[in-house]
Amino acid sequence: MDKETEKIFEKVVQKESLEKELFKKLTWDILDLHRKIKHGKKERRERFWKEKEYNALKKKLIESHPEQAESIKLLLGIRKLGELEKKIEERGKKTPKEVFLELVSWQQKIAKFLLEKDQETCKNFWESFKLIFRDFCEDPRWRAKFLANRNGLVGQIGVYKTLEHFNLKPEFSLPREDAFEQTDLYCVSGEERMPAQIKYTGRVSKPLIYVTDKIDFPSPVIERGGTKTYISAEDIKQMTRLKASCEKMSKMEGKEIRGLYLACPWSSFDEISGQPTKEFLAQIKPEIKKYFS
Repeated sequence: MDKETEKIFEKVVQKESLEKELFKKLTWDILDLHRKIKHGKKERRERFWKEKEYNALKKKLIESHPEQAESIKLLLGIRKLGELEKKIEERGKKTPKEVFLELVSWQQKIAKFLLEKDQETCKNFWESFKLIFRDFCEDPRWRAKFLANRNGLVGQIGVYKTLEHFNLKPEFSLPREDAFEQTDLYCVSGEERMPAQIKYTGRVSKPLIYVTDKIDFPSPVIERGGTKTYISAEDIKQMTRLKASCEKMSKMEGKEIRGLYLACPWSSFDEISGQPTKEFLAQIKPEIKKYFS
């Protein structure tokens, strides 16, 4: 390694070290305030929960670290994300639509943030997310809930990067489309802009990819490459809903709209950055070619 390369390497290592320490500091500042609130006197706790203390901390941290403004907002937003999930869990089908929209909006903000970051930054973010989420969650099932959040976001990021890899020009959907119209992303092929629904799941052992104009159910078995593939009832349900949504959009827009359904097995993507594995890309390549010539 020559001296110039050594200098560049040292700068990268130094930057990563400083960023890691900064994430730790931001995390502990947030946790410190939360614990003061959680263990304070009742009247003090009620006063604190009116958001002003968190807003004051956010302002202070952003003024001290303006280059990390986005990270600070997202780390503080983990509290809100947990509150929204709790509301949905408690109210079920009676949950107001606004709650789902706000939750999806937060999830998309995190996904867009991580898409632009390198492996080390993603790692620092998830470590902070885990600590903050555990503290705010106050639920013995916090670990399972944290993993559900991470897997959902990693799945979305992984599919986004997969579509990019195959030059299908992914775009994030609107929160309303994500929450209520079976559209997590859009992918663009030529003149066609297709709504895509994503599942990152243990239900499948190999990628399951279908385009709605090829979906003809209720057959739970399909032939792929000379072998039979069994489709779970849940995937059939989701694919049928996507097809119905696309038919509705087709009538509204006066043209055929195809939808893409993509179920990806666990371990298709790096659990930190969402980077697709070489094995997953190799598995999905023939299917992508089949639908996007």
